[in-house]
Amino acid sequence: MPSKKPLLSGRIDPDLKSAFATVAREQGVTEARLLEIVVAAFLRRTSPAPAPEPPESDGVKTKDVRVRLAPFKYRELERLASLPHWSRGTYFAYLFDVHLSGKPHLTDAELQALREATAQLSAVGRNVNQIALMRSHDGL
Repeated sequence: MPSKKPLLSGRIDPDLKSAFATVAREQGVTEARLLEIVVAAFLRRTSPAPAPEPPESDGVKTKDVRVRLAPFKYRELERLASLPHWSRGTYFAYLFDVHLSGKPHLTDAELQALREATAQLSAVGRNVNQIALMRSHDGL
């Protein structure tokens, strides 16, 4: 009897398809059922809910948090905070803000590195396009 469920389809690499079929057999389910399980599990993943808009603030910080860390973790915190020349508290505050907002806070050096990487990737893309164009004109 045909299923009344909507159809989900797509194309994947043959090796990936073979591995998927193997896992389905090992689990004792059909590939369709395994796909349904995987999609359902993926959709159940929850990302942090968007934070409510913070109330207008005059910039005064009135609360503090204390955290106890093992010596190794404390040294790592100091090392990581020192990279952008921040205090440990500033590092934790930025880390929390990034987690809460879901948006990165990049330093000027990180933004510059991102711009450079983007420019380099664009150049690689142009080169690949030129190579493909040359090969197609040469009839290869």
